[in-house]
Amino acid sequence: MLSYKRGFTALPIVLVFGCSLHQVQEQVAPPEFTPETYSESGKVPVPERWWTVFEDAELNDLTGQALAGNLDLAAAWARLQQFDALARQAGAARLPSVNGSVLASRGRSLGFAGTQESNFFDLGVDAGYEIDLFKKISATSQASLLDYQASRQDLESIGFAISGGVARSWFGLVEQRQQLALLAEQVEVNEKFLEVIETRFTNGAASAVDVFQQREQLASIRSQIPRAQASLALFEHQLAVLTGKAPKTPSPSQRQTLPELPALPTTGVPADLLVNRPDVRARMLRLMAADFRLGAAIANRYPSLRLSASTGFQANKVGDLFSNWVWNLASSLMGPIFDGGRLKAEVDRNQGVLAERLAGFEATVLDAMREVEDALVLEHHQHELIERLQEQLNLARKAHEAGQARYLRGVGSFLILLTETQAVQRVERALLSARLALVSYRIDLYLALGGTWTGELQKAEMTFTEEQTR
Repeated sequence: MLSYKRGFTALPIVLVFGCSLHQVQEQVAPPEFTPETYSESGKVPVPERWWTVFEDAELNDLTGQALAGNLDLAAAWARLQQFDALARQAGAARLPSVNGSVLASRGRSLGFAGTQESNFFDLGVDAGYEIDLFKKISATSQASLLDYQASRQDLESIGFAISGGVARSWFGLVEQRQQLALLAEQVEVNEKFLEVIETRFTNGAASAVDVFQQREQLASIRSQIPRAQASLALFEHQLAVLTGKAPKTPSPSQRQTLPELPALPTTGVPADLLVNRPDVRARMLRLMAADFRLGAAIANRYPSLRLSASTGFQANKVGDLFSNWVWNLASSLMGPIFDGGRLKAEVDRNQGVLAERLAGFEATVLDAMREVEDALVLEHHQHELIERLQEQLNLARKAHEAGQARYLRGVGSFLILLTETQAVQRVERALLSARLALVSYRIDLYLALGGTWTGELQKAEMTFTEEQTR
């Protein structure tokens, strides 16, 4: 038996497995390489619905629409229905089977006495039940139940991904609106300065080169507007599809600026990922299912005991049918004697599956921890980048103001002024992009930490309810 070396907690799973040839591990704990803490942590707890920390009513509404109308989530509900049916099918094998039959026949025979015709009528009930001697049926049923629960966790993972996609697309849209507003301001500034230069050229205080260079700068700013407009439209399309609507559906347009980032949340401990991350929970459940199937494969190499009973009425005439009651009881013990190694090979295959699932579970935990640490590192250094860009922008503006004053007094070079103008406007746009990246890294952190809010998703409304889905 492959040992997990794990402890399994905080999942609503009842694992009933009595005396058997294979003892299934009922506890799965974090892998041995799991550290006690993350590299950084805040003091603010993350709300269940993490996107509400941004205090954006439009984002809240869009997320609700996506969780209600997203087609990927609808497909996940359909897959969950399939696994539910499979789990019920597997569970049915633990109960007796009862079948009814009605038979009416007429036959002719030729003998020494001549041709004879006879009727036969049979009304009966047959029942069969396999005694689960070595827990093969129980193990198969439990494995199917765990597959169903894992499918539910897959659905919840999709819910997490949708919430993150909506937030990223929404704030990407907001940032593009902000970029367009900034470009409009920069166009206005360059237009006014072009008027000044053209006036100076008319008065002989500026050269034609100065005029053309300023016109080229104005055209350069204007050329960036179509790209920003296209990006804005793409984000609108993404939001529409995420909410289950056609790409041309217009999105809300009230928010015009990116939000201030909330305080860094408490990250808890890496072991929390086993409870908070649906993808990790799904891996754990499939690991458990593989262990149960290994038990079923081992039990399949041993005899099975089946009980059967039948009762009913038989007669040659319909009128005599209920006067002739018959019954039968039987039991059979059947086991493999020689199968060419087929059943042993199936056990070996299931051992390989279990080992693969264990490695996959540990890899998923490792990736989940990496995602948390990546988000923390990226946000930390993004704060530093934004500080440096803000410092650079302040200095560029001062240099631009001084250069503009010198040029207007006729003692400065227009080329230097143009370079300073380009630097200011370039850093202004870069600062906006950096702030969007900062928000995106925080979204990544919330998603990496996970949560239990997806347990409240239900198919009927595909929205939030107060009761946990069982």
